Amino acid sequence: MKPLFIKAFSLAEILIVLAIFGALSAVIIATINPNARLATGRNAVRLNDLTVIQAAVERFVNNAGVWPAGLATEYKAICKGGVASSVCLSSGLVDLSELSFNQKYLASIPSDPSNSSALSSGYEIAKTAGGNILVRAPLAELNVSISTTNGGSCEPQCSGKNCGDDGCGGSCGTCAVGLFCSNSGSCTTTPTCLYEGDTNFCSRLNKDCQFSGLDNCNVYKTVNCGTCVSPQTCGGSGTAGLCGCTPNCSIKNCGDDGCGGSCGTCSNGLTCNSSGYCVPSTQECTASMPYGTTCGGGILICKRGNGNCNVNLVVAPAGCIINFCSSQDSIKYKWENPNDYVSEAGVYVAGSSIVGFRNLNGNTYPTIANYNPASKYQAAAFCASLSLGGFTDWYLPANYEVCTIRLSSAYCDSGVACYYGSRLTSKDCMNGSTPTNPLVPDIVSGGYWSSTQHTATNAYIQNMSDGSQSGYNKSSSYFTRCVRQF
Repeated sequence: MKPLFIKAFSLAEILIVLAIFGALSAVIIATINPNARLATGRNAVRLNDLTVIQAAVERFVNNAGVWPAGLATEYKAICKGGVASSVCLSSGLVDLSELSFNQKYLASIPSDPSNSSALSSGYEIAKTAGGNILVRAPLAELNVSISTTNGGSCEPQCSGKNCGDDGCGGSCGTCAVGLFCSNSGSCTTTPTCLYEGDTNFCSRLNKDCQFSGLDNCNVYKTVNCGTCVSPQTCGGSGTAGLCGCTPNCSIKNCGDDGCGGSCGTCSNGLTCNSSGYCVPSTQECTASMPYGTTCGGGILICKRGNGNCNVNLVVAPAGCIINFCSSQDSIKYKWENPNDYVSEAGVYVAGSSIVGFRNLNGNTYPTIANYNPASKYQAAAFCASLSLGGFTDWYLPANYEVCTIRLSSAYCDSGVACYYGSRLTSKDCMNGSTPTNPLVPDIVSGGYWSSTQHTATNAYIQNMSDGSQSGYNKSSSYFTRCVRQF
């Protein structure tokens, strides 16, 4: 009987069987939990991205001597590649675009493989008080915490490069004599241009807010050079990249010009409204208000019981026409239109005021309706037509009243009141001398009509320069300043 031999498996056969079992196991595991396998792969990508970012920021800080824009001691999201620097910073993100410029430190800004944000890369970065750099991946999966700090592992990045920085402090190679290493890591005959940095970009071009222009490497860039303080805006003065403000006074003559200045001030008797126009005051005067107050559509110049004042009197602002006033009296009127001249016989009373106006004694005279049409009495009709500040009771002043206007003006000479042969009033001039701040500063040199008649054909005018009052032909043309009582 032959011996029975049992042939054993060889080592090679055993290894083959084990390999088959291993492959089958991998297929089974992947089939059982494919998501975990994919998540593990994404976490590996995250760790690699963080390492690349860590190394790039370290090299940038060491070379430039400054931190990337927006980097702080608290974690902040890293801005996604391709987003404008101004948008990154205004959104509170860290801007690493300077590191990827011409691929000097980063080929591109890495993005988390699960990131869907239009602004954030999905990674976060911070610095410590001691100057260490911290980078983390908040979207890490499988309950894994992924972060790096100074001294972490680094994988050289030399794919597609034959020179320059390998991303880990080493080199991908050197170029032959006569050749230069470009920012992309290739050897070229053209010298490499190193970007000057945002700070130098702004300083060289003298810009203090967002500006787009060519950098030192002749590359068009948009850089946020600073923030303007209101009311200034970027380019507001008409120059791009400079904070400024252009005054807006095209339809205004007073008030704020929109840049902290003024479009002008209103002349005495006018106030500035909310639209920037000088208009008569709508507030009625009261006896408690001081002389010179802008009120009642004009200027308060007389209060009953004060000095020689028997009435509360307001004088209209300068240069008024219907309901608009300018800065100076410029239009002259006739007391009586000669084209409609008729004798005042039977009507004229020496020293009387006509057409419905009052003198300081408060006497009321016949109205325009009792005479010829209003057009006949131009100066009087002009006053009757005024509507200033909502007040319509303006009238041509009597000789005493127009004298009071002069006494309130800069033409009031020391010790000289109004007179026609003798003084009309014993009231001395303001402050006893020519006023430096008269109540009515815009009276012009020359004659102003009063409503008081001198003869049937003449009426008194007030000479503002020398204080005299004289009778002049009613067909003559002189200035008119209207008054009202309250």
